[in-house]
Amino acid sequence: MNKKITAADIARIAGVSRSTVTGVINDYPFIAEKTKERIRAIIKEYGYAPNMAAQALAGKKQEVLGHFIIKKKGVKGKRPFISDLIAEVIYAASARGFNVITDIISPDETDKILTLLQKSSIRGAIITGGDRETDSVKELISSPYPLVFMTKLSPGDLPEDAVNKHIVNFNDYLGACSAVEHLLSKGHREILHVAGPVDRMSSFERQRGFRDTMTAAGFPDESLQVLKGSFNGKIVEKKFVEYMESASPRPTAVFAVSDAIAMAVVSGARSLKIRIPDELSVVGFGDFPSIEYASPALTTIRNQSGAIAERGIEILLQAIEKSDFSNQTELLPTELICRESVADLR
Repeated sequence: MNKKITAADIARIAGVSRSTVTGVINDYPFIAEKTKERIRAIIKEYGYAPNMAAQALAGKKQEVLGHFIIKKKGVKGKRPFISDLIAEVIYAASARGFNVITDIISPDETDKILTLLQKSSIRGAIITGGDRETDSVKELISSPYPLVFMTKLSPGDLPEDAVNKHIVNFNDYLGACSAVEHLLSKGHREILHVAGPVDRMSSFERQRGFRDTMTAAGFPDESLQVLKGSFNGKIVEKKFVEYMESASPRPTAVFAVSDAIAMAVVSGARSLKIRIPDELSVVGFGDFPSIEYASPALTTIRNQSGAIAERGIEILLQAIEKSDFSNQTELLPTELICRESVADLR
């Protein structure tokens, strides 16, 4: 096992005293900017993390943000995006001198968030997950604390009288539109959308994008194929197999609400001896790690957890610094990533 690097190691590598390294970590003004830049580069290169307890003993005030993930108890299913997002929020906050307290909160216990904001040193928080329209969300919106709702609320969900509340999302709607447009451009007409729960912001927007794109292409809304799903791959695989066994005509393509659900569709198709992409094309959403190594490699919509974490933290810090900071709503772009899971029927 590699030895954990210390401040003394950083000092030795940089050719400075340990006190100079401490001064750079604490951003003391008497240290030259060029020296700070050089030592910070070494700290980043070697992955050195300052000892928080030692800083506290030295009287260094710790700036703290919250990141609260609202999740129903007992709801299972792998959510790689959330795992990545937690890490990226911590990285983005740490780069700006803030620590992050992260917790998973049940929808009926969101009063814990307000208690922490009221009684602890948490300056503001990012709220992720959970349903769009609940009493708990309304309570958070009406609170006086600076909050950024990330991948939780749709544009327009904030009331006009909300104060210092902000929305940062990916543009799930346009991402879904581009996925469906890609399938249409390849000659597919029988397209099935394997949806997620519509009380989730991302699922709602992606289904809306699917419906709008299909109707704009001349397909009546009542004729569209939508399989109501969940974020549990096993459940979706079973429902998909049942759907395909009775579907007439069978879809030639599937747009799935997420990459994980797309892979559940692929698994279900294989159990029915349906070849991907020869007999069924599949497009996912997310571009999670390892998806490009699936067989066949999955065509998907890329959204980057690092980008949304960076912007969310930037807005939250602005909101903390300015009590009159106007409410912000930002939709970050997505990108169509074409790989091997879509056949050209033209």
